[in-house]
Amino acid sequence: MGPPDRRALSTSTVTARPTPSKQEGRRTCATGSLTRPTVSYRKRLIQAHASEGQRVQKTLEDAGIKLDSVAADVLGVSGRAMLAALINGERDPGVLAELAKGRLRSKLPQLRQALRGRFGAHHALLIRLALAHLEQLEGSIAELDAHIDRVLAPFAQARDRLATITGVGKRAAECMVAEIGVDMAVFPRRAPGLVGGPLPGQQPHRRQAPLG
Repeated sequence: MGPPDRRALSTSTVTARPTPSKQEGRRTCATGSLTRPTVSYRKRLIQAHASEGQRVQKTLEDAGIKLDSVAADVLGVSGRAMLAALINGERDPGVLAELAKGRLRSKLPQLRQALRGRFGAHHALLIRLALAHLEQLEGSIAELDAHIDRVLAPFAQARDRLATITGVGKRAAECMVAEIGVDMAVFPRRAPGLVGGPLPGQQPHRRQAPLG
């Protein structure tokens, strides 16, 4: 028996493509409520939050404040307390350093040095607006998290299984479920002999089981 006809393989590959209804099903979660725009919007807000945090850091650098050299998270509880004090007019490095909480208090001498700078009124304005924007973004992200958790509840098991993959967290797993759903049967197998598919004579794979 000769090798399979490549043209026949090409034809079978074309006919195996998902129908428009299946393509549409992959664009939304099986619940019909958790859609791509929902998780995409949350992703954009998270990116905006990261950009705003970088803007805070650049403003501090411009003011000669090197808080990030001592505090792992400038926007943590201690960092925000110090930023609020700076906005309210406090400039004494000793007073600012005393606002540190937890393990950061073991670095008071380094904090006093890092908080020496030329923080001015324009820096205070920029930091105040940035913090207000950060709080607004955090509230919106939390609201979206709660909504997604509620809508995705029937598929929590599939999401949690995906989240065990190295490099895939809870939010990334939710994006995957929203994009492709949990039923892997909608994805056709490649024709035998094509790259990634079983070769002639090999044991064919069994039908893919749903994630959930």
